[in-house]
Amino acid sequence: MKSPARIPDNEWQPCKPGLIFGAKSSLADELKETRRTALLRIAGICGGGVLVAGVSMFAWRSPEKNPRRNLPAAIGCVQVHQQLAAYVGNQIADQDLRASIAMHLCKCVGCQRAFQDLRCKVDENCSRQKPCSCKT
Repeated sequence: MKSPARIPDNEWQPCKPGLIFGAKSSLADELKETRRTALLRIAGICGGGVLVAGVSMFAWRSPEKNPRRNLPAAIGCVQVHQQLAAYVGNQIADQDLRASIAMHLCKCVGCQRAFQDLRCKVDENCSRQKPCSCKT
């Protein structure tokens, strides 16, 4: 192996003032720039991931691709009891509200009983069947 060439002492010259500091500064600047570039790349990748996730969520929730999206809004027992007389008398014009009540009656046994009792008070020939065409 070759040994490095040795510079004779009489040919050695001191560095200009600030030359070493300048080299240190330029290396520090390069390191900062490299870090900045890496952070920007990471941020871009993360932002892209968030964008893809958001678009996926939107597509998943679109009515064409998710039929559950078209279901009527959930309605509680208190609201059903408030509207039950109008529902039994077929006096609710709002189709969404009517569908929400029907869906609730399919699932809630307590409201089914209240519906049956009210319906049988109105119509003495009523039968004790489920209030809707529920799939059980």
